[in-house]
Amino acid sequence: MQKDFAERLKNVRLSKSERQIATKLTQNLHKTAFLAGPQLAEECGVSPSSITRFAQKLGYLGFPELKKELEWLYRKTTTPYEMFESFLSKTAGESVPQLSIAQDIQNLVNLRESLNIDTLEAAVSRIDEARIIYLAAIGSSEICVELLASFLEALQKRYAKLTDHGISKKVELVEIVSSDVLIAFSFQRILREVRDVALYAKEKGATAIAVTDSEFSPLAMACDLTLVAPVIGTTFGLSHVASIAMVNLIANCLAARNPDKNLKILEKAKEQWNNLPIFCDTF
Repeated sequence: MQKDFAERLKNVRLSKSERQIATKLTQNLHKTAFLAGPQLAEECGVSPSSITRFAQKLGYLGFPELKKELEWLYRKTTTPYEMFESFLSKTAGESVPQLSIAQDIQNLVNLRESLNIDTLEAAVSRIDEARIIYLAAIGSSEICVELLASFLEALQKRYAKLTDHGISKKVELVEIVSSDVLIAFSFQRILREVRDVALYAKEKGATAIAVTDSEFSPLAMACDLTLVAPVIGTTFGLSHVASIAMVNLIANCLAARNPDKNLKILEKAKEQWNNLPIFCDTF
């Protein structure tokens, strides 16, 4: 980027409403960086066309280019330290549980409003038809892999998990073919290993699906399809409420594609589980 956002703001004379937009963006970057154009307009109290004109006045081609830089700026400047520092500044007189729940709800709202149904359906179709579904993640994102793996197991889908550091080497030991699908999970500061696994899968002709928090992230750029799930946290870490919701969406849509077949599978599994002495008696 030839000029960063702050430099552009300094070099342009802004109207009152444009200064209002700039203030809202700079003071609430953790929230505004991930809003769609209409959402940002509502947040700033202006029209969507005003947001477009603001972006163009700063020298961007349009709002998408501005949004891409805001997301990049957020990821560059926000670390666990800044997150926790911001959190502590908000807690005076406010309930910590309420702040945390409110942020999780906002992530879910942003997920719902930015969800691309066509992309979701295309991803689910590829997953349903896949020979093997590879699931890749490192660190806290591995919870998404574990949950999706349990759903795939229940639906009798073939899958393989690629987790923990070293997955970019582990993936070279498996035989990925064009009829396979790789679903890669990474958020905010994208891990190179996860991105490299996606690139390797694409080289082998497989479909690579990103579950990440931005359609402009390095992982999204490396994949064929991208499902966006916001992960803005409250204290020092990411919140995986929306990413888990995305996993639920994938599993639910997958099950709904073949209702009769999957109902029989689940019925048989229920009978098998009921015959095992592993559950507590209910009264």
